[in-house]
Formats: sequence, structure tokens, C-alpha cells
Amino acid sequence: MKQDLRNKLLKAGLVDKKTKKRADHRARIERTDARKKGVDAEKEEEKKAREYEEKEEKRRREDKERELARHQKQLERDKKFRALDLLKARMFLPKSVGPVAFNFVSRSGGIRKLQVTTGIARDLDNGQLAIVQLPGGERFGLVRRDVAEQLLSDDPSLVRFFVSDPEKEMVEEPPVVEDKPPKKKGTKRFEPKGKGDRRDR
Repeated sequence: MKQDLRNKLLKAGLVDKKTKKRADHRARIERTDARKKGVDAEKEEEKKAREYEEKEEKRRREDKERELARHQKQLERDKKFRALDLLKARMFLPKSVGPVAFNFVSRSGGIRKLQVTTGIARDLDNGQLAIVQLPGGERFGLVRRDVAEQLLSDDPSLVRFFVSDPEKEMVEEPPVVEDKPPKKKGTKRFEPKGKGDRRDR
């Protein structure tokens, strides 16, 4: 439309050819700049959209990883609580102190011993019984084989001595766990409340 107006003005003699040529040149530059700006603006929009989508994807991935980690920690905590409940319910002590000093490694890594009867010592040797320790102190007791296997699956640090395969020689020591030191020195005997049983052999 501007071009037509310039042509009419040129024909009417109101502008000269040189002025019209400059005006046409300026108009071409403006059109080219506008096209470039339009393309650049479109590219910029695409780039921003791509960056936003990448950030969103990264955020979703991180959220998912955090949720999985939180869920895994919750499962681990649940397993440990379940193991502790099982241990408290099924742990027992012999009715009487026996002549056999049975040595084992405590959670803190020290060597401890339980005085047991020869029958209980035999059951410990052949894997029918296991020595366990409650967390946070020097409280030890015994559990049956099936309980020991479940504890090993949920929280191995609770089991301090267990021969899982009596035919094989035990080559691996139980894990050492950093516990809070007991308030008083000496070995405490754990007396379970209610559930569990006591054995005398």
C-alpha cells in the first residue's frame, strides 16, 4: 500500500526517483528485519519451551527418585521394627546357668559369653538355636532357628551367633554395629515380658 502511494506521488511529481528508491530500500530492510525478528522470536519461543520441558522432566525424575528413596527407607524401617518386635516376643533365656561358656561377638565387636547347658550348647552348634542381642545395650538371649532366619532376613545385626548350615564351617563373622554404650557396665540378662518361653536343658 505504501508502495502504491509512493508510485502515485512519483507520477504526480511530488517526490523524485531518488527519494522513492531510498524509501523502497528502507521498506525492504524493515520487512527483512521483521521476518528475521519473527523467525528469531519463534526460535526463542521454541528454545524456552524446550528448556521448560527439560526442567519439568528433570523435576519429575528427581521427585520420583526422592519418593522411591523415601519408600525404600520406610520399608527398611518397617523391617527393622518388625524384626525387633519378633525378637522381643520370641527371645528367651535358659532357666539355669550351665557349665558351658559359649563365646560370641557382640554388636559392638567385643567378645561376650553365655553360660549355657550342654544341651543348649549342642543346639547352638548344630543351628537349632541362635544367640541374639537387642539394640542399644548388652542384652542377649536365644531364639529358635526359624526366628533366627527371619531376623537375618529383616535385620542381620540382631543375630550374634547362628550356624545356618551345620555342615559348613562358619567363616563369616556377624556385622559390627555402632550402638550407644550401655549405661552400666556388665552383661544384663533380658527378661522378656509375657510372650516367649524359657528353656532348661
